[in-house]
Amino acid sequence: MRACSSARGKAGGTAWRETAEGGGASCGGGGSTGGCGKGARCVGTGIPYSCDDAKDCTAGLVCCGTFTGATPNNIFCSSAGQCTAPKAYFCDPNIPNPCPNGGTCTPAAAPSGYFRCF
Repeated sequence: MRACSSARGKAGGTAWRETAEGGGASCGGGGSTGGCGKGARCVGTGIPYSCDDAKDCTAGLVCCGTFTGATPNNIFCSSAGQCTAPKAYFCDPNIPNPCPNGGTCTPAAAPSGYFRCF
């Protein structure tokens, strides 16, 4: 059986994390309106977050996100070639050259505590 528990993100924000049986999907939104459901799916206003930078992905992949306006719909590992505008790279500002697109790694408007290449 899968379970959800709240987990602190890099900057102390709360997300909901799938915790059992090979989970690993985080669900942003959290609170009383979002969280994890069966099969590592997010429910309510939960948004599936599979990574926050390329270190969370298999070698050679980047952390990519899709958006509606400035609101993320999904954050996942992808090849750099598949992560093109309007998608965006998520990055770690503490590593050299964190943006495969040559951009600057800066705090993202959402989700809180994440960094995005601009």
